[in-house]
Amino acid sequence: APTELPEDQRLHLVVYIDNFNLKVFDRNRVFASLREFLRTKLSREDRVMLITYDREPHIRRPFTSDSTTIASALFEIEKMSAMGNNAERDRADILREIKEADDANYATMRARSYAESVFNDLSFSIDSIKNTVSSLAGVPGRKAVLYVSSGLPLVAGEDVFHAIQERWTSATSAIMESRSYDATRRFQELIAQANANRISFYTVDAGGLRISTSISAEHSDADSSSMVDSIYWSNIQGSLQLMAERTGGKAIYNTNDPSKGLSLAGDDFRTYYSLGYTPAHSGDGRYHKVDVKTKRKDLVVRHRDGYRDKSPEARMADGVMSSLFFDVESNSFGVTVDRGTVTPRDDGNYVVEIAVRIPIGKLTLIPEG
Repeated sequence: APTELPEDQRLHLVVYIDNFNLKVFDRNRVFASLREFLRTKLSREDRVMLITYDREPHIRRPFTSDSTTIASALFEIEKMSAMGNNAERDRADILREIKEADDANYATMRARSYAESVFNDLSFSIDSIKNTVSSLAGVPGRKAVLYVSSGLPLVAGEDVFHAIQERWTSATSAIMESRSYDATRRFQELIAQANANRISFYTVDAGGLRISTSISAEHSDADSSSMVDSIYWSNIQGSLQLMAERTGGKAIYNTNDPSKGLSLAGDDFRTYYSLGYTPAHSGDGRYHKVDVKTKRKDLVVRHRDGYRDKSPEARMADGVMSSLFFDVESNSFGVTVDRGTVTPRDDGNYVVEIAVRIPIGKLTLIPEG
């Protein structure tokens, strides 16, 4: 019989479908490739979970070793609403307003209102991903999040402010306005948290090969220029690239067929190096940068850019939280916990007797003295 894979080598993969930031056509186009990936690139020893974000996260399928059930569940998600089309309409509306505005001040005021709305939605989207990453902290083994969306802006409304300056060249302050809605630091915090919890992002831009709305037959009356569109795409793809590259994963973008990129991601899950070393510090709770170099100049190494050296107490807390969220536990010592007598206290609380039993054969006794 084949040897069972140790827990510290098992893959836990979260397929995260961001319905709030996905357009219907984009989502349905990539799902065929995603289903094929789930059916052919994962093994029975891998555990996969399916989450959707629809203004709040929903666990559609808990961790399972049967990835085909996750693939089948994607058919159910195709019937759900995808709200990315609303964002596309809002962007088209504000660009039209800028085109028809009489002066730059009014256009800037409307752009500011639009950017604030986008930044607010973006903050909730990032927080949801961060919460997912936090809940995975205590899950053992290799961990990855396959994030699918039509893109997230690094700077909310950046292209809209550029559209103002493009129309009124004297409105140089418009670009400065966009800096108020820069979410780069929020993404950096997300990346640091993912690295602290040993999680890699594999991101899929479901928008496919981007074509300027100014030359697209579908948007022949578009109110944006090629330059504004280029800024927009770079903005919404930049976050996905950042998330993947800084955590040792891969970003799949600018393609109408993500099959090849997903196949390469699957190769990552099967073929990898696991390097370890003992640092001078121990459990200091600080974030430490990591740099991996090779002697051969023709080789490129992808790796996470750092890690947080968690204290033993923090690691224990992570394990408890993950067990509560996902029913994932590691109990190699065969520890049992029994509840004893419950005694009420005068302050309204209770004293609960707990008996923790550890098989003596699982312990190594070290003589002292």
